[in-house]
Amino acid sequence: MDSVFTIYLGGGTPSLLMPKHLRKILDALQKNFNLQSKENTIEANPEDVTKEKAIFWKEIGFNRISLGFQSMNDYILKFLGRRNSEKSNIKAFEILRLAGFKNISVDLITSIRGDRIKKNLNKVINLMPEHISTYELSIEEGTRLHQKYQTKEYKPISTQTSLQNYWNLHKELCSAGYIHYEISNYAISNKFASIHNMNYWNYGSYLGFGLGVSGFINGFSNEFTNFEYINSKSKGYRWTNTKNLKEYTEKIKGNILPVELEEKIDKKKAIKEYIMVGLRKMEGIDLKEMKNLFNIDPLLILSKIMDSSLKKMILKKSSKVRLTNRGINLLNWVTKMLWSIVDTIPII
Repeated sequence: MDSVFTIYLGGGTPSLLMPKHLRKILDALQKNFNLQSKENTIEANPEDVTKEKAIFWKEIGFNRISLGFQSMNDYILKFLGRRNSEKSNIKAFEILRLAGFKNISVDLITSIRGDRIKKNLNKVINLMPEHISTYELSIEEGTRLHQKYQTKEYKPISTQTSLQNYWNLHKELCSAGYIHYEISNYAISNKFASIHNMNYWNYGSYLGFGLGVSGFINGFSNEFTNFEYINSKSKGYRWTNTKNLKEYTEKIKGNILPVELEEKIDKKKAIKEYIMVGLRKMEGIDLKEMKNLFNIDPLLILSKIMDSSLKKMILKKSSKVRLTNRGINLLNWVTKMLWSIVDTIPII
């Protein structure tokens, strides 16, 4: 039976689920997997948090909460169509503390025009959460914000202003004692860095269950050598479930996997993906690990980097390669350039 080391319930609003449904989910995981979870996270909207729910989450095994504050500015939250407020954010945090949660993560959006970013952050720091995640505002098609963007009721901030916000918040968080361990994430100490999310950035395998969710098997790690989709030509496999509830339900009832998209990953693509996620870590990519995983000499890539315009974007220290501050600012461009270099390397 496969071992599971983390559980993350999110990607929607699991804090709305009734206790009996949450218990049923965890019971199913317990029945089908060897649970050795070091970190069990549930996402929660602040306005959904009650004393009863918090106590129940703790009782059934959740030891980490991800709270979606987004902002501490009531005007901005209303503009975004959110139901929470500064008051409900603080109340939710306090309820979770009283319930015994010692690992709380807070989400903040850092690029909303008109928001008081620094003031928001200071209010969050005063609560002393163990973890803070910062995000840029994404304008997704079909949302209320997208409509406001189309009618020019909302104008996004410039890239330059967004970068200024990013580095200003970085300075404030580091001054407050937080460790910047991933491009968008800070922890009060290394033990509070998200184990679950670090698995993504370390190119680890994960299983996804639910509507529209994705899963990934990294066959290069030799953990899933018997997995039916892993072979000599394609050692990685990624799948995404359908977002259609009716289709999903019918397939599950028919004992059919509700997969809508699937992708077999060859070595070259795996190397590119490994670089893409690994660069998000402040410690960067371990060249020794890269060599062991893919049986290639990463120095071939490194020598080409040093001969290109990328040399000011990347810093090598011992066996690690990481982004400079300038490289962080141009992450997407750096990634594309590195991918083009990988395309020039012979892959066997």
